[in-house]
Amino acid sequence: YVLEKSSWDRKGALWAVEFIEHINNIGLDIAVPQVIPAVNGAPVALHDGNVFILYKYIQGEKRNEATFAMRRNAACYLAQFHYAGLKDKFIPVFGARNVDRIIDFHGSSDNRYGRIEGLWRRLQKEEGSRLSKAGQLFLAWHKFFVGRIEFIESIANHFYPDLFKCVIHGDFTLRNMLWQANSDKIVLVFDFDTARVEARIFDLIRAFSFYQIRVDKSETVDLSDFDNWLLEYNHFADKFGIGITGKEIEAVSYMFDILGIIQYEWLARF
Repeated sequence: YVLEKSSWDRKGALWAVEFIEHINNIGLDIAVPQVIPAVNGAPVALHDGNVFILYKYIQGEKRNEATFAMRRNAACYLAQFHYAGLKDKFIPVFGARNVDRIIDFHGSSDNRYGRIEGLWRRLQKEEGSRLSKAGQLFLAWHKFFVGRIEFIESIANHFYPDLFKCVIHGDFTLRNMLWQANSDKIVLVFDFDTARVEARIFDLIRAFSFYQIRVDKSETVDLSDFDNWLLEYNHFADKFGIGITGKEIEAVSYMFDILGIIQYEWLARF
């Protein structure tokens, strides 16, 4: 068995359990965790104010790099995952996850802009020799990323409302996947703590284990491998009637901006 401490409250944890059960009930061929009910039959357990979920142990291998065959299987998996997460298909009964949208940097549940500014003021007071490498990078890139936040906020209402929304995994990367030994078959995708209803195109960009961004000597960004990842995904998504839309393609550069801001925020944790 695997015992997971959820980062959510009881309703947030129940939402994940309901979504996992939903996937199993609609008969999709994608590997999700198997929930083991607590002794009282409840899907989650409470202890000292924390919420825990018990899962069946699944045997599998972690991988550090994705082959072309692995990427194709990952694209197939994610297309089915998004199909399962359409709002008219998944309707939670007991669970709920109320989170800020990825464009809400001054959010009500997570004021990311305020956290960035608070750390910036604190780091400025420290002597240079005392700053970690992460702290130095944080200060060096502060002005740039604050500018990107302000830019995204200024145009968000022009692109975000029209984006395709569904349940996304939120961290669909190799570190949250297990593979069958000597095979390209996915045996488990786990860690649903970042799952929520959000813009589908962001999930595809966040899945950076399955594409590479190259920059040549002239500093020209090559997104051809990302394009191939989208094509792989769209091949399967089309079969479910949820092919990538033109609006999503138009928003790709903004989504990369948002991903960069999220990665920048992570410097604050080190």
